[in-house]
Amino acid sequence: MRRIPRRSALYLLAVFPLIASEPVDRILQRYATADGPGCAAGVLRDGKLAYQGAVGTADGARPLTTETPMYLASVSKQFTAALIYGLVEQGKLRLDARAGVRIPELGEVSGKVTVQQLLNHTSGLRDYGALREVAGKLEPIDNQGVIRVLGSQRGLNFEPGSDYEYSNSDYVVLAVLAERASGLTMATLAKKEIFSRHGMKSAWIQGGGETAVAPAHGYSVRDGKPHLSEPPPATTGDGGVYASVSDLLRWMNGIPTLIHVPARLSTGEVLPHASGLFWGRFQGRKTLSHNGSVSGYQADVVNFPKERLSVVCLCNRGDVDANSLSRQIAEAYLGTGRTVGKTMHKPAADLAGKWQSRQGFVLTTKVEDDKLTATLQGEAHVFSRELGHHALAGDGLTLRRRGKDTLELGWEGDRPNRFQRMPAATRAHDSGEYIGRFVNDELAVAWDLRVEKGVLVITNAAGWRIPLQQAVEDRFEVGPWLLDFERKSGQVVGFRLHRERLWNLRFERRPGVPNLPGR
Repeated sequence: MRRIPRRSALYLLAVFPLIASEPVDRILQRYATADGPGCAAGVLRDGKLAYQGAVGTADGARPLTTETPMYLASVSKQFTAALIYGLVEQGKLRLDARAGVRIPELGEVSGKVTVQQLLNHTSGLRDYGALREVAGKLEPIDNQGVIRVLGSQRGLNFEPGSDYEYSNSDYVVLAVLAERASGLTMATLAKKEIFSRHGMKSAWIQGGGETAVAPAHGYSVRDGKPHLSEPPPATTGDGGVYASVSDLLRWMNGIPTLIHVPARLSTGEVLPHASGLFWGRFQGRKTLSHNGSVSGYQADVVNFPKERLSVVCLCNRGDVDANSLSRQIAEAYLGTGRTVGKTMHKPAADLAGKWQSRQGFVLTTKVEDDKLTATLQGEAHVFSRELGHHALAGDGLTLRRRGKDTLELGWEGDRPNRFQRMPAATRAHDSGEYIGRFVNDELAVAWDLRVEKGVLVITNAAGWRIPLQQAVEDRFEVGPWLLDFERKSGQVVGFRLHRERLWNLRFERRPGVPNLPGR
């Protein structure tokens, strides 16, 4: 019976001399503190240890080292994928099996997704974190709680296999599947099949007992001062793994090749996502990577296959972008790569406007002097460089024109999202039309919309007062949310809420005591 590859058994970190790398030391020193949190990093080149180093402390006193475990957040997903493929090879799971066969609590809608679709984020499952955000529920949740939330859903983001959207729900469901198929907890299964086999002595999954080396605490940094963060989420599969830089270097030298395979849609389209990893590009070079961020921890692992270079960055301070840090370190070994475009002249005036994606998101573009600003889900991105004909670049994003009324927006190497130009409003906006009670039964949540000082706001029993800003006719934005109102015979009857990882969540207008202005 074939097992998860174990090339790391032949790989002994200690026997390889470190190659002095002053540039990387200087990069890490930016985050050095005598008694605060910091960062640790390691580099493999041609399968051999090229660098390892750390700055800062694990808990305000204990020095941070490359042997100190830290919470990996979403970097954990690749371990979940490896365990699933191992169970498939052992005949305990099938990639085409529906999740609801082993987890009937998922119900008919969420339970129809397959193991392969979960691995590839093509399931259409709504992200449980986004659902709980909308419901105003911020208390901790475990895997069984996630299953209950998903089991209450009457819809998906899209028909399974037809589209792609990253969702933490996918990997929580995979963790539950792994436990039911193996009869073991995730902590026990991972230790047996991965951590022990790869010599990852400091690695463990929460709920299964810590290793001898205590993990670093996670810290947020506000006004230059560290503050101890809340404990990480209680879920596993989408997160849950603690590991050190040294552990991850051993793992990266022997990752199972099955989790490298790019995902496909039912149409045959190849996606940049594999299984718990992303295929992408950095300055023209192909990469395979994943990052994670939660509770004051920042993690990133990136592999440059052609260049045979791998970089691991772990930080226990939330103000550091580990994704950016790992690529700065990679540049110290690879150089800056290809040029990223020339400074552009004034963009075409008709690039300005409102644009809509298939998920319902609204992109707002403005032309100002020699740059274009694009705002999506509350975040503004500036494009100031040209990348050939009808393509603009900025901050790792690319904006391409695909005809007079079509734009594509995406990160370098990622699947771009397509936006169609939205028509101008044909009627005047009257906030009073939207006043009333709106209910989503799946989440058992009710929002009352009212007008306060001329502004439409969301209110609820928890005391919310969230102002809405009109984007276009019958559509209002608030941060990452978009409320798309629906009409019947001219009257507002409900709205669909769109958010990253959550598409078309419907709220119906219901009779109730209206929240009228001044009440």
